[in-house]
Amino acid sequence: MPDDIVDGPRACGPYELAPTLDLLNLVFCPDKPGMGDFGPHLACEENREQMRILKVNGKIVAHAGVYVSEIETGCGLLTLGGIWAVACHPDYRRRGFAEACMRDAMAHMRKLGCDLGWLGTGINDWYRRFGWENAGQAYVFVMDRATCDLLPELEDCEVREGPWPEVEAMLALHRQSGLGCLRRPEIMRALLGRTSSCCLTASRGEELLGYTLRRGKYLTEYAGPSQIVAGLARETFRRWDNSEAPLSTTQSLGRFEIETPVWEEGFTRLLLDLRLPCSRTWRGMMWIADLPTLLDKLGLSGEISAERTSEGWRLTRGAVQVDLTERQVVKLLFGPEKVTDFAEDLFPIQFYHWPLDWV
Repeated sequence: MPDDIVDGPRACGPYELAPTLDLLNLVFCPDKPGMGDFGPHLACEENREQMRILKVNGKIVAHAGVYVSEIETGCGLLTLGGIWAVACHPDYRRRGFAEACMRDAMAHMRKLGCDLGWLGTGINDWYRRFGWENAGQAYVFVMDRATCDLLPELEDCEVREGPWPEVEAMLALHRQSGLGCLRRPEIMRALLGRTSSCCLTASRGEELLGYTLRRGKYLTEYAGPSQIVAGLARETFRRWDNSEAPLSTTQSLGRFEIETPVWEEGFTRLLLDLRLPCSRTWRGMMWIADLPTLLDKLGLSGEISAERTSEGWRLTRGAVQVDLTERQVVKLLFGPEKVTDFAEDLFPIQFYHWPLDWV
């Protein structure tokens, strides 16, 4: 309304965490409030300034959160800004408040030095107006009762349910892939504490050999030698599968999906060699904060130059030039679709965002 007093968008204040959580619970889980449990590392004092809010007449009505992490790629370390919980109170929608918070969050990511933005959503077109696009890639393998036994059984090791007591050992295995967000031990504990994730570990004596994480019918994370992971995946399926369910109702329930990076090694190579049914999917929506800076971080600034145009970017490599929109540049760098022949030997780069790190 014309006489409304609008405050923001801005950082969440020290006494505004609780009412902001109330807004998020109202929008996302009104029947069973749980936003605080889902993201204890997101909605907290440490991350408060990254929670961008807007108030109308003293009431918090919109929010867009940022969570910053470092992510390893095939071309080096990047700073990733994850967008989470973009929300507007139902009584205040269609007035641009969520959009204002979203734009403020993107500006804040630039201020924090983020190279990339990432988010997961079901309303992709709403975010495309800000320059975001579906990008990144993952394999999704499908397994069922008939193919579960193709995976090797675990031998000479103990399988336990639940995270390994020393989370540092899990982190050491996680880092071996060379892909994904760097996690501090306290963040790993918070992520593993989510009730939606089920963990299996394989060990020999006091040594952790590998682990898998399952969410619903999806194997979403794993670490360790490929034979160990494959055995854990087989055991994960067996414990998830309800073999006593009536046969007439289990066709859809019996499909178990395994997500992996798109590469030709380790556990992915094992699954490819078994020729399990496989599809390729996006990793979420992505946005590039500043292309020249990103190319420099990837070690490509001496190879490719980027110049702003009215429609996006002009990329130059030697005598070859190409004009792309911001969203096409995201596809060029991170795939999976081929939008141009430009620099096919360099792009897409090896990038993988493990689902446990999604915000």
